[in-house]
Amino acid sequence: MLAHRGASGYRPEHTASAYELAVALGADYIEPDLVMTKDSVLVDRHEPEISETADVAAHPDFADRRTTKRVDGRPVTGWFVEDSPWPNSRRCAPRNGCRSCARRAFYDGRWTVLTFEEVLRQRDQLSRPYHCTIGIIPEIKHSTYLHEKGFDPRRPSSRRCASTG
Repeated sequence: MLAHRGASGYRPEHTASAYELAVALGADYIEPDLVMTKDSVLVDRHEPEISETADVAAHPDFADRRTTKRVDGRPVTGWFVEDSPWPNSRRCAPRNGCRSCARRAFYDGRWTVLTFEEVLRQRDQLSRPYHCTIGIIPEIKHSTYLHEKGFDPRRPSSRRCASTG
């Protein structure tokens, strides 16, 4: 079984808790979606624009970064991961993308945005208690868009933050 974005609907997508719950429910693979920060760190978000899935609008210091860009030929307005370096992106808390149901918002803001390295470490940790290797199927989101912006997802930054080990 594949956990696309983790345990979608039960926890905010692309969070440590969503992957942990998905594996507990029987997922054999987790599938993180990856985009890049300004300093070329791969982070686990569904889209380059993050206003639907993170609390970026609640951060006054991000207000001047709201913009409209063309993503794969269509205009998209919001806040984009590639406009901030990794430490700033870490401050945005994931939330459930569905804003129409208060029950789904219960877990909003409880976890942080993950780097791809953190997802790989979590996958290793989740494999141990189940005595099997949990697979991982990473997906680079909008790779054409990233290349147009000068990023190369095949060569992410090897820079590590104190918070990621």
